[in-house]
Amino acid sequence: MADLHAAFADPAVDAVIYAIGGRHSAQLLSALDFGLIADNPKVLCGYSDATTLLSAVHQQTGLVTFYGPALIPQFGELPEPYPETVEHFTRVVSTAAPAGVLPRFDYEVVDLDFDRREREQRPRDRRRPLPRKVLRGGWARGPAFAACLPSLCTLIGTPWMPDLAGHVLFLETPEPPYGAPTADSHLWHLRNAGVLDDVAAVVFGRPLGWSAEEDVAFEVAALECFGGGAFPVMAEVEFGHTNPIATIPLGVDVSVDGDEIAILGLAVA
Repeated sequence: MADLHAAFADPAVDAVIYAIGGRHSAQLLSALDFGLIADNPKVLCGYSDATTLLSAVHQQTGLVTFYGPALIPQFGELPEPYPETVEHFTRVVSTAAPAGVLPRFDYEVVDLDFDRREREQRPRDRRRPLPRKVLRGGWARGPAFAACLPSLCTLIGTPWMPDLAGHVLFLETPEPPYGAPTADSHLWHLRNAGVLDDVAAVVFGRPLGWSAEEDVAFEVAALECFGGGAFPVMAEVEFGHTNPIATIPLGVDVSVDGDEIAILGLAVA
């Protein structure tokens, strides 16, 4: 905690970026000095377990936080970071203009055998990705909120759970063994807690390591969970546990129109 506070207090530090995910960011929340963070705004970026910290800082300070690349799995990619990841991150966090249309990438990384890849010192395997899927059509606009589904569930009932009414909710899932049945259970937990009552749209990230059958099973289950709601629902979008990865600014207005997403507001002053 001292290191995190020192990073925010240091005027020479421009960004605080997660090294990697995990399970324990929630342990920090009750000890965070939100006043210090609010007085020293910086780029705060990560994904997966970073959900809890990104949400708490955004909710308590009003600062934009960023659901995007982390140090080891993205910026530490062998032999170099994917340029699409770097380009979108840079555009979102350092341009004093709306980032515009969320990019589509013409490949995805599928090699999950990290130990073998490290031994062989080679880039990961690639394949052509599935296209984005419109599970329920429509148009929506609202502030973006991005989260890893199980991490978001841990915030329910805490002071750091945001009110997501009117938001475009970007949800994504961890790598295996986390699968579609567990994601379905967590999605129902959000519904039963009232989190989904008034969202403007739901956008699902591209799942990592799921079979085509798991993809479809979860999409069917998600629509069942959402019931008769009218908000747009999209899947297979390029953020979260995927590579290349887009950067989503929490609290910034975005639009959803069919299978297109655009960042409309300013992420930086």
